Amino acid sequence: MDLSGLTGIFVGAHVQLAQATHTPEIAIEFEEGDEFLKRAQAVMSHYSIETTQKTIDWLAFWGVASMMYGTRAIAIRNRHRDERAQRGEQPRGQVIRPLRFRSKANGEAPAPVTTMEEVAQSVEPDLTDPGDFEL
Repeated sequence: MDLSGLTGIFVGAHVQLAQATHTPEIAIEFEEGDEFLKRAQAVMSHYSIETTQKTIDWLAFWGVASMMYGTRAIAIRNRHRDERAQRGEQPRGQVIRPLRFRSKANGEAPAPVTTMEEVAQSVEPDLTDPGDFEL
């Protein structure tokens, strides 16, 4: 079984993870990835692994396609987020609505908040509702 088609995906995944986590130590060089997969292939030769070269080639294809288009999708999302921020719009998808909490002021559900600090300041637990717990 030839794993050489997966080297680029393996190395690319490390580079992307390093960038996403701001941890450059995670990134590996192509030579490291190639050597790692050669050794993995040697270890796998001792086991009866049921796969075909066709499956490996499809994995390599989808890995490359994911890296090509996935990184572009993330770049587009980030650009749109930055453009909204420049226009002064609120970030999307960050509204927190606690379900089992009541407002300290009037007992009604609190207004939407955007940070956990705001949650802590605007709500307190409803201790009359045991929720999923039974004593």
